[in-house]
Amino acid sequence: MHLSKGTAQAQESSEQRVLHSSTTLSKAYYTTGNHCYLRIHFYHHFLCRKMTNKGGHVDIVERKIRPVYEAIDNGNYKKAVQMADRLMSNKQKLPQLIQMAHIAKGVALFRSGKLSDALEEVDQVSRETITDEFIIQGLVVFYKDAKPDEIPKILEKAVAASKGLERMDFMNKLFLAYARTEHYKKQQQTAMNLYKLDSKKSTYWWAVFSNVLQANYSPDKNLSKKMFLPLAEKMVLKMIDDGGLHTEAEILLYLMILRMNGKVSEALKVVRCQVPEIEGSLLIHSDILEIELLQEANLHAELNACLKVYLRNRCDDWHNFTLYLDSLFHLIDIKWKPTDDNKDINLPDYTIHMAMEFIRSLLKDGDSTEMKSYRSPHLAKMEIKKRLKMLTQNEEAHSCVPETFNTLLKDYFERFGHKGCCFQEMSLHFDQAEDPKKLISELEETLRVDGVMSIDLLIEGKITDVKPANICNRYICVATLKYYAGLYNDLSFDEKLKVAQQLIGYHGKGLNLGKDLKSTELQYTDGFCLLGCHLLINLSNETNNGNDIWHIILILESALKASPHNPQMRIMLIVLYCKIGAFDPAHKIFNTLAIKYIQHDTLGYLMTSNAHRLGHFKSARTIYEAEEKFFLVGRRECVDQKLQAYKYGNFSKITEFIDFEKRLQNSLQHWTVKYYKFYLDVIHKSSSCEEALSFLKCAPCGDISLNENFLNQLIDNRDLKVIRNWEKLEVNQLQNEADWSKQLEAFHLKYISINLQLLGDIMEFGQIESNDSDPQSIISDLSTSLTKFIDESKQLYQSVLEHPGLKYSWKWHGPPQTRWKSIVNGGFNELLLKAASAMLHLLCPSEETKENVQIEISNICQALTDGLVQHNLCNENVKCFNGHNLEPYVLLVETVGYIVMLIAGCAKVIKSIPATKKNRKKKNGQQRQSMNLEKFKLFISSLQSVCDDVVQNLIAIKDTFLVQYFSRLRIAFNLQNEEQTLEKNDDLSDLWLKTYKTNESDMLKNVRDSYQASVQELLSVAKLKLNLIKSISL
Repeated sequence: MHLSKGTAQAQESSEQRVLHSSTTLSKAYYTTGNHCYLRIHFYHHFLCRKMTNKGGHVDIVERKIRPVYEAIDNGNYKKAVQMADRLMSNKQKLPQLIQMAHIAKGVALFRSGKLSDALEEVDQVSRETITDEFIIQGLVVFYKDAKPDEIPKILEKAVAASKGLERMDFMNKLFLAYARTEHYKKQQQTAMNLYKLDSKKSTYWWAVFSNVLQANYSPDKNLSKKMFLPLAEKMVLKMIDDGGLHTEAEILLYLMILRMNGKVSEALKVVRCQVPEIEGSLLIHSDILEIELLQEANLHAELNACLKVYLRNRCDDWHNFTLYLDSLFHLIDIKWKPTDDNKDINLPDYTIHMAMEFIRSLLKDGDSTEMKSYRSPHLAKMEIKKRLKMLTQNEEAHSCVPETFNTLLKDYFERFGHKGCCFQEMSLHFDQAEDPKKLISELEETLRVDGVMSIDLLIEGKITDVKPANICNRYICVATLKYYAGLYNDLSFDEKLKVAQQLIGYHGKGLNLGKDLKSTELQYTDGFCLLGCHLLINLSNETNNGNDIWHIILILESALKASPHNPQMRIMLIVLYCKIGAFDPAHKIFNTLAIKYIQHDTLGYLMTSNAHRLGHFKSARTIYEAEEKFFLVGRRECVDQKLQAYKYGNFSKITEFIDFEKRLQNSLQHWTVKYYKFYLDVIHKSSSCEEALSFLKCAPCGDISLNENFLNQLIDNRDLKVIRNWEKLEVNQLQNEADWSKQLEAFHLKYISINLQLLGDIMEFGQIESNDSDPQSIISDLSTSLTKFIDESKQLYQSVLEHPGLKYSWKWHGPPQTRWKSIVNGGFNELLLKAASAMLHLLCPSEETKENVQIEISNICQALTDGLVQHNLCNENVKCFNGHNLEPYVLLVETVGYIVMLIAGCAKVIKSIPATKKNRKKKNGQQRQSMNLEKFKLFISSLQSVCDDVVQNLIAIKDTFLVQYFSRLRIAFNLQNEEQTLEKNDDLSDLWLKTYKTNESDMLKNVRDSYQASVQELLSVAKLKLNLIKSISL
């Protein structure tokens, strides 16, 4: 935590930056959108302009190829392909034009999602030896997204076929191509070969850094220590002997090598300018580097002394202040004492009394300067007392810091309570307070003026000499401390409700205080509303009444009108709307956040985890495509930035870009989006087996199935603490929740991959002609696939059932709950197992299974029918149409759709068994006879009846229930008594009454439209599967 100077509106400014805190994974900047296509056009336009200087025929090439790229830029891929085909059939037969036409056609095919066709088209050019610079650049533009490993192969052939300066130019490009694809050994060899030709220092440093990369990313760490790092160090020493290091980049690279090799003492000499051949003064952040090196070397005495000098100038750097305290207590533990050799140097603090003297000197220096607003010295006093208390050295703690924690915390509040960060910092030591209730009571007294709360006087206009933000922040800090201390838990339901109403009332009445604020600034009293809504949500959980969420949403919607740029209110609304199953309003609010760059990875889960499960399949696909575009463009831009770093010799940033690229590539969000979109296409869009097979051939990672090693490598980059929380948490609670959430999400990806793998196998078998394959082998392979699915599914379900996260009571402001709870509670996993088992018994019947298969079919269809009743969206026992009904209903429709596709695929396999060759007819006939076709037809007819019931149920909901229900729905304010309306609540001002009334109809309309969209899309899917099962014939 870095403590910078606070301002009166620290809370507001921190709220405005809440979303940007999610960008801490890297400082790399990415751009998304259509401009990446435009760059291709401008790039080729520029190249073609240059080409006109090399021959008259090139002007023809430019003129003819330009419209193709314009069509690509405009998204007219079909037109671009047609134009490229016409160019390839041109009578002039210009080789350059034909090659560029092939590349342009490949780009168009790739942009339209036809990767295999695009590769086949461009391979016609790349398989030749190309030395034309512009053709090579065109190939690089295509392959860097489609297949990066092909770029080095193209350039290797160009290097072999060229000479002189052209060869050096291609070798330069070849090195960058190896850097792009992370072939570190080859890039080191290429850099050395290039250095032998051009003798440039830059290429020599490329070779040095290539050895460093081999050492850093080699799986054999012993080889790194014995070969790569010594070789890199030897090369740098040669450069030092030849003339020294005279740039910061060169010095930082040398320091990197020394640190990786464990030679910290030598690195310290460089940083301290003790090596004449190296200009250590060029290092901009030498003080930070020295602190890091001393910490690595465990030189605690020197580290402590160095930090004392550092903190004299930057005493509010809390991170380094904690390092100072760590080194202090380490010196105390080892009973460190100065010797005769180090008495003349800057001595460290090696006793508590010395540390307290240092802290007092900082506080004393700050009395007459602006440092009085710095908080670290005050926090350090509490931290020292806390650590001594934990070491059971209470007497020493009392002698060094005689004040009690109650006194220290109260003093801290009086100094910094007006800052928005005060609660966060006081909570670090609040657990140490001797009497928390007494402390809270004393803090509340500081909020009174002549026995009246200062916030009341402020709202009434009786206080004008104090900034409104200061008074509001102090009151909010005390209220949140009470929340943290659990004092609200001791209140009765009515008392809690009264506190929440009072807080929300303060917010409404205090809006006049911020009437002169800009629309982009947050209202002074926004914190009151947020805390009040947190309390109301807790009350709603106590009553277990879903209707309460509606009224909380209405409060937040009204508050958002007054403070439209408050990110906390927006995100709370997103979560609550999804809680009642209304995705559309949540999606609209999410779009107003205007998330960019890495926030797609850290915050995108707010949408991707809800769109599909709430039945908004079209919106889900749009969201998934936008997320995929970020990861695609992000990877491209990350590689480009890495190559730029090579060109400018900024080696310290290259490893950051490499690590960040890997972090994006292995992101849980990345692969969740890929597989959710894949599942959506196969299950929801397929109207036939052929269409399903075309989707299944486009698996995200080439193979549909996901193995355990791949899932274990996934990295969870989600920002799960984006919603502010004031609850006191158990040790490691947040980390445990994050780990469980990631594991369950990985299980769900495995669930999707297993289901789609079975469909893929069955659809493939259905394409095999019996003339080309033995029917017995087809049925045997199909039986193997079904058996494998059953075994893998059972193993997965057992892992899920034993997982602690399945039965855990997830907080609404924590990680999003996965779909596993609804899957298991609804028995949908068991239904898929039973369907696969029934198909296996139908295709490969035995004496034992012949009699039971009809019972299995009956049980499956009965379970689906019971689910339709249980999860009926217009069940009379359910007071509110909400997500608790919508999510299992979506799963029901998806399960029915999956089983329909399973049956359709198996029916296609059965139909393919009869052969045309006479000598095989008898054998194939016997094969068909052995199957239980009558029972198979019974399964089809029973499932068709279930599909018809689903369709009719959805039509009834769409046409009657939604309209009738929302025409009479009204929102009540009191959580206990739904009869009490807003007008009877005295805690709300007239302004709030008017706002509630105007927002209620808008909110209900948005929610109704969202539900109708969900039902309509579910109906479309159900009709699609009904038509599919009707088309099955044997």
